[in-house]
Amino acid sequence: MRGLFCDGIKAKNNEEYRVLLKKRQKRMWGLFAVGLLTAALGALLGTLMRGQITERQAGFILGVGTGLSLGSVIEIWILQRKMGSEERLKKERLREVDEREIEVRSRALQATAKLLLAFIYVLMIIGCLFDEEIVGVCILLAGIFMLSFQLFQKYYGKKL
Repeated sequence: MRGLFCDGIKAKNNEEYRVLLKKRQKRMWGLFAVGLLTAALGALLGTLMRGQITERQAGFILGVGTGLSLGSVIEIWILQRKMGSEERLKKERLREVDEREIEVRSRALQATAKLLLAFIYVLMIIGCLFDEEIVGVCILLAGIFMLSFQLFQKYYGKKL
């Protein structure tokens, strides 16, 4: 998910890239902790609030936490492998700073954002026929998306 969760790199050599990968690895450990806490919450809710929430709801929370933990462990392992070999490190660094790759990630992110907004719109139109709460959630999501886009555009306009 490079490009979505990792900002563009400016590493000029393998050592700078290794430092960057170590920072990413620390973020993955943080994500692992969030996953463990979420899984523990799901297990706790399933045990303590047995009558108030369904088994499906508790299982969903437990599953999300487990998936987050396992995904972050896999990413930590991949980052460790990259840092283990100078040849692999150089290959990955050059691939990540390639202007074509950066443009591909940028366009993919733009297309994904457009598609997400289109799906929110369709869900809102269909949802209004069945449940008014879905409409409110869709409007809120679209509003958050648009507002955050505007704020980040201003932030990066000043930063860059």
